Amino acid sequence: MSESAPKKAYTPAPSAFVGAILGVATAAVYLIGSGRAFGYDAAVTFANFVATPSMLDAFAVHSQQPTIPLFGIAGNDHVLVSLLSHLIYSTTGSRWEVVYRVIPALAAAGTVGVTAAVLVNRFGLTAGTCAGVFVATNPMFVVNSRDLRGYSLGVLCAVLATVLLPRTGTGRSRWGRPLLHGTRSRRARRLGRRASFTN
Repeated sequence: MSESAPKKAYTPAPSAFVGAILGVATAAVYLIGSGRAFGYDAAVTFANFVATPSMLDAFAVHSQQPTIPLFGIAGNDHVLVSLLSHLIYSTTGSRWEVVYRVIPALAAAGTVGVTAAVLVNRFGLTAGTCAGVFVATNPMFVVNSRDLRGYSLGVLCAVLATVLLPRTGTGRSRWGRPLLHGTRSRRARRLGRRASFTN
């Protein structure tokens, strides 16, 4: 009776280690001093779209301050981060600034980690690490990721879409094949109709 070969233990790729380390470091550094008062834009967001009785206020349905028209402050409503923050407020009732800076900081950490991991895997350790550090130390990214703003969450979604959608389009994922097949089928139907009109 032949003995089965021992299974090899799973070892994460170096790119995953680099991404995780840079992501954790980013979150830890960004959360330093997170108990400070909100900046002007974050304070407007918190007062009008987060710390309110109704969760619908996260969608900027009306202003909490009658003297300020909604169109004057609606630009401060980053809906996804307002909605997630409103869930925290509705659940805990907390007004502690640290709690509401966690989501932007984690989104920034995810952005840095994913960017570094993907580029380490593609271009090597030095290039990928430098890219992650570059993103993490970008002044505008730092400022907007350390307050109650939705920019880092938007950047994270953009990075994830950039990484995942090309794979979907090539049919290398289980969702990609139906999508690619449907695209080809629609293109073939359009070409068929065009040919019938020209004949």
